[in-house]
Amino acid sequence: VVAGYSILPLIIPRFRKPFRRLVGVLLIYEVVIFILSVAQNGISGVIPATLLSVPMILLSIRYRFPHFDFSIPGWLKRALLIVCLVPTAVIVIYILFLSFASDSDIVPSISELTLANYGKVISDGLPGNIFNTLKIAFWAFVIVLLAGVPFSYLFSLKRNIFVRIVASVILFGSHYNGMHTLLPMYFVFDKLALVNSLFGVGMVVCIQAMPLTILLLGGFFSSVPRELREVSLLEGLSETGYLLRVLIPLSMPIIGGLLMYTLVSAFNSFSMPLILLNSQELMPFSLKIYSYVGEVRSFYTSWNLFGAASVIGVIPLLLFFRSSLKLIYSSNLRDQGIEYD
Repeated sequence: VVAGYSILPLIIPRFRKPFRRLVGVLLIYEVVIFILSVAQNGISGVIPATLLSVPMILLSIRYRFPHFDFSIPGWLKRALLIVCLVPTAVIVIYILFLSFASDSDIVPSISELTLANYGKVISDGLPGNIFNTLKIAFWAFVIVLLAGVPFSYLFSLKRNIFVRIVASVILFGSHYNGMHTLLPMYFVFDKLALVNSLFGVGMVVCIQAMPLTILLLGGFFSSVPRELREVSLLEGLSETGYLLRVLIPLSMPIIGGLLMYTLVSAFNSFSMPLILLNSQELMPFSLKIYSYVGEVRSFYTSWNLFGAASVIGVIPLLLFFRSSLKLIYSSNLRDQGIEYD
């Protein structure tokens, strides 16, 4: 199946009939194997790849099938929205009660509520840990701006072999960041003197945001009318000036979304700070709240302090999200920034 799907892109341009036949054979083969696997092994025989590949291929050739009306009534939309919001509200309320609990049990007691937990985590240096996380997000976002934005513009203009190779390395290389890469990455960062450095952690966070930057900004830069670039060059702007003074202001909503994505990735980063940082002064927010929970079954967990630290840690995210809404919901992207008389 993998070999069959691998040669599909090679036969599309010239061999239309073999392409359709091969797609049909692969789909039938996958469905048969899926049914046999479930019949023999039960629910454990479910093949996740088949659940993804078969619907995607069918949707890609949907023009050969009749169009279905997938619209749903308004009351059902509201019901689905409530179903999605209720679990989130329950978790938020649970964390709030946990932060005010006087004991460290995982099930908070609402009979005795106190604000002392917030004072404990603040005196324990939690604001400094949040500031370290903001530093990581800052360095990651700076790298995205200085490297990702210019390359996205280059990617939208030139699709030569070199640009495609670099884009492929960035897009597919970001998938190889699992636990098996921690040790080689540590040795590389140690040689580059990036161990025990917030800048080094920011580089790793940047790897997660770089593919999204290229896809979003590259696609937007390609959608901007080329007449706008020609007029800008006739007015005396250079390529750099056109990027800085025209494209970047137009793409501020996308950049605002990338800023929030980078910030959330910095707050969620755990493995790389745990490996690269050896100093307590450089500990980010994720490692700090983990220290309150402790090891599993260690009987030293402080769930009330964990809840208080979680509530305080959400405040910067909410503030940045509120500020970034002005960029995300800007009108600059309307009609690619072109005003018609």
